[in-house]
Amino acid sequence: MPQYTVQLTAPAGNYPFSLVTVSLFCAGQPQQNCDLRFQPNALVQQHVFNIANGIWRLRVSGRGFVPIDQQNINVNANAVNAQNLTVLYYTLHTDRDRDGNLDGPGQLNQKTPNAISFGTQGRGAIIPVNCNRQGNNAGIGYTDNQDQNINGNIDLAHDVAQIEIRRNIVGPPAGVPGNWGLRLKLDKATDDDDDAVRHFRIFDGVAHNSAELIGPQTVQEVAVTTNSVGNARTLGIEAIRFAGHNFPSGQAVLTLFTIQPEVTGAGNPTYFYSERLAVARWIGSHHRQAVSWLYVADAPNVTPDPANPDNPDPDPNIANFWTNLGANATNNAFRTALGNAAAADNPVIQVNTADPVHTAATRNYFLQGNNWVNYAPEDRYDDRWLRDTMISGFSKWPGAAGAAELQNVFMKTHRCRPLQNWVYRTLLDLPALVNPGNPPHPKVGVYYPAASDPDDPVSANSGGNFGVTPPVQKTVNGATTNYLYGRIYYGHSTAHQNSHQVDPSSREFLSAQNIQAPIHLDTDWLVVGHVDEMMTFVPDEGQADQFKKWKLLVASPKAAYDILTANNQAHGNARMLQRPAWNVVGNTFNYTNLNLANSQWNAIAGQREEVGVAVNATIADFLGNGQAPLHNPRRDKQQVIRYTYQDLRNWNLNGVETVIERNITKLKNAFDLSEQDIIRVPVIFYPDGFLRGNFTFGDKISPWTPGRNEGFNVFPGKQGGFQCGALTADMPNMFVGNDRLIIPKPFGPWVEAPGHDNDPNKTNEDNNGYDLFERDLVTKLQQAGINLRCIFIDDWYDYHVVSGEIHCGTNELRAQFNGQAAFGNARYANWWTAVNA
Repeated sequence: MPQYTVQLTAPAGNYPFSLVTVSLFCAGQPQQNCDLRFQPNALVQQHVFNIANGIWRLRVSGRGFVPIDQQNINVNANAVNAQNLTVLYYTLHTDRDRDGNLDGPGQLNQKTPNAISFGTQGRGAIIPVNCNRQGNNAGIGYTDNQDQNINGNIDLAHDVAQIEIRRNIVGPPAGVPGNWGLRLKLDKATDDDDDAVRHFRIFDGVAHNSAELIGPQTVQEVAVTTNSVGNARTLGIEAIRFAGHNFPSGQAVLTLFTIQPEVTGAGNPTYFYSERLAVARWIGSHHRQAVSWLYVADAPNVTPDPANPDNPDPDPNIANFWTNLGANATNNAFRTALGNAAAADNPVIQVNTADPVHTAATRNYFLQGNNWVNYAPEDRYDDRWLRDTMISGFSKWPGAAGAAELQNVFMKTHRCRPLQNWVYRTLLDLPALVNPGNPPHPKVGVYYPAASDPDDPVSANSGGNFGVTPPVQKTVNGATTNYLYGRIYYGHSTAHQNSHQVDPSSREFLSAQNIQAPIHLDTDWLVVGHVDEMMTFVPDEGQADQFKKWKLLVASPKAAYDILTANNQAHGNARMLQRPAWNVVGNTFNYTNLNLANSQWNAIAGQREEVGVAVNATIADFLGNGQAPLHNPRRDKQQVIRYTYQDLRNWNLNGVETVIERNITKLKNAFDLSEQDIIRVPVIFYPDGFLRGNFTFGDKISPWTPGRNEGFNVFPGKQGGFQCGALTADMPNMFVGNDRLIIPKPFGPWVEAPGHDNDPNKTNEDNNGYDLFERDLVTKLQQAGINLRCIFIDDWYDYHVVSGEIHCGTNELRAQFNGQAAFGNARYANWWTAVNA
């Protein structure tokens, strides 16, 4: 029998394949097979077949090798058949090392990297959540990642990442076999995640209007022809969602399968390259970040003329008593004072006024399963609570050529009031294509974290219930954990208050970012239940320790009553909760009483009614035992229940102060917080709501006092007790600017001191008198070495009477936190190198 030698030469080069199968076929003869394996130092391999004379067919095939198929070989003597092999294979490429350039292929038949990691040696491509509206060519109310196309060149250049499929050839030129195929598949990274196509979208190219190839509205896996790839094919990719509900990992796995039918049969993958992907993270802004833009709503304060249908009703919760309170027709005066303060800030803060009542209704779109669904906002009426509508933050990811891309991103809260219209129709579209402004407003993103049906839009979901500490650290037994971007804190009830429970989607979203570990506080004791009613952080840049460049301002009834007690002898008649006005003719003060809305039982009508009640008093009144003007809010009793200033005082000092101190203890357990870091701000609270139910012995303020004392002997926030509203304006509920604090005027004790100051920049009132609560805060800040100017603005009838203050009624755009400058190391310039988790 002839000896037929098949000699194969593999090409020199670097490739991951080494094995081929050699087969010989002849009619009537048994098939002959052998495997040949190549090594870098043994690129020539051969096998001698002892075969019968005849017409034979030679096939050579192997993963990554162009097959050989020689037919009609006439064998009738010993012969050598020498063939040169070509290696041709397809690889998948991402920016795995985050330097802005696509990297070489990963490991054959493995997921690369083994795991997503961060830090200076972190690996795994980071994909942007493309939630802005570049060019405004997505549908109205849609962000760019809520349609199926790349939305223009700016979108492509900055907000869409790239992946690439490459054809690699080593050896003699050869064509791609026509029956070879490719498949691209997107898989979830963990079993806890929903399908990955609900979180990512891959486009069929990298040009304007490139369409969805893989994503929520198409498929999870798609065939890609080798002809369409050519030498290389680049595809765009964006993230649809940040990590969160049903997407806790924030990751996916993208796999390119190559199908060589001659090796593994038709339709069966022969080998694959697989890349792990991670979505960029959202980072909440804190008060050490500079403010560039301030937002405030144009808000009507009175019921308009019914003949003017273009002017909708104000908030229905306040319309029936607003006029009696003495409010202005709009919040124009407040907005003017706010704008003046912003213009005087350094750097200057630009002001953008939202007009929710005249903005067309715009639906909020979100992904439910694999479909985009939406919900409409409530009917148009006054909505002044910009803080509650969205939460300021940013997202960042590796961009081209080593540069980092930054996007300001507002988390749209679970709230469907009319400001939603302004967010999705106006804010998302800024800067305007025509008359963009000078300076133009930067492009921003908006992200709604719900992954399915919207949760109940309860008060706890509002943005005023979320805050971010500046950078802090926690030391336990000598081990220190650094929170470089601060920690998120919010009020969340674990007990009975459903309206004070943050919905799961928001909590899971914030936790899944894995950067600003959330802290849960107790706000059940507040009617509205927002953390900004209780505390805020102000910058203290004079500190050397980067983790202590702040002070915590906390509302404190004790601080308020201490001031009253210290000044009772000298200023017992000082007026509180009245607006002073200096009479330049008589050189005296005139006063206007301030009103609050109070739920009172009307025995004649047999129902409760909201009425405006003057709350003015003196220091002596607050320290005495006379009748307070507001009624007890117990709604379980159909009768008038009054209380005294002594009831109010004891409840504030022993109940409210204790509950606030418990929250401070929670913060001390969460990060390094000492008493030297805290400034207690005078605020007096009043019972604004009542919680039905039975209290426990542990819920009592004084265990020795029988019963609940109509609610005054139960800790606020407990069943059978009250929920609080601020009586004096809540100064911690302030706007923290760049070099100044914009603070609600507390209308604390007003001390008349004609001519005590002669500052031309001050009002006649401030040159001839002063508020003890204002002076206390200013003094404490100065003593702490904080060089921030305090600007006090009257927001009483614009915000205070409806349970809010300046912080509630404003929002802002802040610069990203500069970690490199703060911590003196380039590592901290970007979150993916700064953190290790």
